[in-house]
Amino acid sequence: MEYIGDVFYDYGGSLYVNMTNCCPCRCTFCIRDMVDALGDADSLWLKREPSKEELLTMLAEQKLAVYDEIVFCGYGEPTERLDCLLRPCARDKIMAYLKNASCPSTGGTFTVPLDRNAMAQYLNMDRSALSRELSKMKADEIMDFHKSTFRLLD
Repeated sequence: MEYIGDVFYDYGGSLYVNMTNCCPCRCTFCIRDMVDALGDADSLWLKREPSKEELLTMLAEQKLAVYDEIVFCGYGEPTERLDCLLRPCARDKIMAYLKNASCPSTGGTFTVPLDRNAMAQYLNMDRSALSRELSKMKADEIMDFHKSTFRLLD
């Protein structure tokens, strides 16, 4: 894939997602007119917007377990790409819940106290969407699971 700018960058222990240069706002605190980069990014000005498929491919390549959070920002307003924003948020909610439920002393395997229906309700997700995303995360080798027992993979 050609280099289009830094779509993902690390800043303060968080993974930042820079999906667009488009922004209808003129926020007084915005740094886009002050600096060209932030964190470990070389340039936050994108040569073009990545497609939804490119974003999902790039997101799957990230080691999400090492980050405290995922922040959608950058030099554009992320809601300008709402179609791309919604699916990664489901994965982020699931990862946040599982990281919180995991215990390092168990060798990486842990059991969550919720069944799929309760987990979907807790995460404010449709149960079928939760199951679909869990299956994709397993296929992407982010985690392994059987019923309520999970193991986060590096």
